Amino acid sequence: MPRLTKEQILKNSNLRTKLIDMNSEGFGDIEIREMNIAEQMEFDKFLDSKPDNKDIAFHVILKCCINEDGSKMFNEDDVEFLKQKSSASVLRLFNEILDINNQKSTSLEELEKN
Repeated sequence: MPRLTKEQILKNSNLRTKLIDMNSEGFGDIEIREMNIAEQMEFDKFLDSKPDNKDIAFHVILKCCINEDGSKMFNEDDVEFLKQKSSASVLRLFNEILDINNQKSTSLEELEKN
């Protein structure tokens, strides 16, 4: 197998993405992506700081929901809007994001305990 060059490694993204069918929730399809290592480290630091746990799901959703061009779909200004959505929809999206990031916690309650 040929070795990769530095340029090849830096040029290509190896972040996994997944299209989530949220039609039953009234949204359509939403694309999510895996966190990069810097985002994962920032998220771990966020959890270690014992934040207001009610915002953990939104923190993750902001990082991992993307537009077709790969840019982030949401920003901090959207949190209050997202808080008005159904808990089932938000938690489903949150759990899909945890899954693509290989997180062991599968519920908000488990994650909050850490």
